[in-house]
Parts: sequence; C-alpha cells; structure tokens
Amino acid sequence: MKDRRERKKKANDSSRRPKEPGPRPLGGAMARAEKIYEELLALYLSIVGDDRDEGDRKPLPLSFDPDGDGAAFGRRLIDALEARVASRSRSGPFVAGRVYCYHCESSLCDHARPPDHLSVFAGYGPTGQTEWVGFSSLLLDRGDHRIDAVVDETPEKVVAIRQGPEELKNEQLGVFGRESIIYDIVGQVAAGYLPLPRGREQGRTAITIQAVRTLDDNRPTLRVNVIGRVPQTGESDRSPCGDLLDFLKLEPEPELEGVFGRARKKLEELDLKFRFSDPPGPARRRRLSPAERAAAVRPVLTRIARGIESIFRRRRRRTRHAAERRAERPAVGMALKDLGKCHVDRVLFDELDRTFVVLGPKWRTHIFGRDGRHVTSMVLNREGVRKRIDTRRWRYTTREELDEIRTRAANAVPGRDG
Repeated sequence: MKDRRERKKKANDSSRRPKEPGPRPLGGAMARAEKIYEELLALYLSIVGDDRDEGDRKPLPLSFDPDGDGAAFGRRLIDALEARVASRSRSGPFVAGRVYCYHCESSLCDHARPPDHLSVFAGYGPTGQTEWVGFSSLLLDRGDHRIDAVVDETPEKVVAIRQGPEELKNEQLGVFGRESIIYDIVGQVAAGYLPLPRGREQGRTAITIQAVRTLDDNRPTLRVNVIGRVPQTGESDRSPCGDLLDFLKLEPEPELEGVFGRARKKLEELDLKFRFSDPPGPARRRRLSPAERAAAVRPVLTRIARGIESIFRRRRRRTRHAAERRAERPAVGMALKDLGKCHVDRVLFDELDRTFVVLGPKWRTHIFGRDGRHVTSMVLNREGVRKRIDTRRWRYTTREELDEIRTRAANAVPGRDG
C-alpha cells in the first residue's frame, strides 16, 4: 500500500513540473517577419525612391534594441533614410561653411549660408528654414551691453556670445527636423565684427561656429562648422573669396585656426568618451539626452568665445601701443632730414649718454647713437635745451664730428632703434 502511494505521489509531482521548452512553430512568426520587411521596404522606397545607385543598395547600419523606445527607433530610421538621399549630392548633409536647411532638405540651397558678411545664424523657423540676422541686431535682442562697441563706425572690440540649442531650435516643429540628427546643432558661438586682414577694401565680418551632431556614414558624429562670408568688392557671388573658409585659405589666420583646431580635437574626445556615435553591441553606453549633450559641449563653446575675443584684444593693444609710440615721436625719416639740413651749431654731443643730439625746427630734438642709428625723438623747449648746454651735459660738435655722424646715419638701417 505504501509503495502504491509513493508511486502516485511521484506521478502527481511530475505532472506539475513545467515542461522543457521545445521548438516553436515558425510558420506564423516568419509570415509576420516577412510582412514587417515588406513594410520597411515600402517605407525605404517612398523616401529613397526606386531609382537607386550603388551606394543606396548598401545595408542600413541600424540596430534593434528590445528595451528601446519605438519613437526613437523610428527617428533613427527616418534620419538614416534621409541621409542616404542627401548623400546623393556632392557633399551629403554636412557641408563645411553651410547650415543644413530642413525646409529645402539640403545644405546647398540659398538659405544654407549667410546673406551677407554681417549676419550670423539665428536659428530655425517653424518649417525648418534657416534664419539669419545681423550680429548687432542679435546683441540688441539679447540686451547685451557690449553692443555699443559693435555699432561704432570704427569698432575696435570683437564680441563673442555662446548660444544653446534651445535658443536656436525653439520655434522649429518636430515634423520639420527639431529632433533630427541629420544636422543637430548642440550649440554655437556667434562673433563680430572681426577685422579682415590687410588687402581687403572693406573691414568687418561676423562668423558663426557651431558644434554639430551630424550623420557621418549613417552614424552620429560631433563636428565643428565655421560659417561666414567676407564682404564683396565688385566681385560676383561665385567668387572664391565669397565664403569665409575660402578667404582664410588665401589670407591665413593662424590664431583663429588654432582656436578652431583645438575645438575639433576636444569634440572628437567627447565623441569617443560619451559614445555620441552609439556603436552597437555590449560596449554601447546609455545615450545622452539633448540637455546632457549641450552641457558636455558648453565648455568647448566657452573656450571658443574667449579665444576669439582674446586674439583681437591682444591685437588691439598692440595697435594702440604702436600708435602711441608714433604719436610720441616724429618719423625716422624726419630725423634724418633734420640731420642732413641742420647747421653744425645745431648738433650737440651728450657727454652723459654718449649720444648725438640734433636740434630741428620748432625745437624737434632727435637722438642718434654713435653708430648713426636713430634712438628716439622728442619736442623740447628753449629752456630745456639751454639748461643742458649751461650744465655742460651737452657740448657743441665739430665739423668733422657732424660729417661722421651724417655718414653713419645714412648707412644705418632706417627705422630701427639702437
């Protein structure tokens, strides 16, 4: 009896034990998968079209995340398809010196670059069309007190401001690319007005430097885009000097290129560190939100703005210092002219400094070294000259000394102080 009860108990236990999973029938799942593929193919053809080239036939590098967001997957899919369409052009969605226009779905339309040399990128409109505004107007709208230095007829100060993506894409609608990564502006710096190098007839230009998250081979990548134009002087709109980047190739600005180069290197480091490119596989980290991306890029933009202002602040100081020196003394040519025309009793010798003193008209006083090089010039009065002669610090020279200093001054290099 006991054995019978034990066998019955074992039978009941085995009936409650879950069965091992076996192979499921694939008929229904395969049909559903084929249907999904047909729907994806129809979506592909509706965007890319049936007239495809060799590049269009490559597989899309798109991953499926079972724990992901359906809307995010759909956005990535649409961006990959739109990027494939844009890649048919000569440059793709990212063109250096131009902003991608979602309204025209191109970086080569007229909206993609500034209308003139004083305009900066102001953001996207509701339909994704680019908007440009004069740099002084941008400062006025923001209430920046530095606008006084910018609107001056001959400004000496260069101003740079940092802008976040919320300011640039606030009016842009979602269906017109607000969340797209075809050309996602993470932040930018607008600067003006930069004095152009010598050789140009007109003086100033405004520039926009953007940190952009764009598709490179269908994968998001951080890049720097420098946008601007130079003033035209009777040239056609297709002149090679129309765009700022082309102009900088002809008139290099090493200091500016250094600022841009350091920013590119830093964005490459951030791209690798935070995995902006979202590589598939177990190494993939959590995707950063737009706010987190903007926060990561913000220090880079701050350094760009400060670097641009610093470059032209140093130049302004050097220019002012040179002007002050020119105001303090006449030109070297005037000193040589006075030396050549003066009488022997207008040339004295400084016994203390061991230099020659030339007294020109209106008490212009020039100092020459014993080797004939011009040292400095000043304007003295009659009392100052007479005091130095009476104290015998200055003595009159001889005709031989005058001829010698004239010969040495004529052989010296003009304009170099000894």
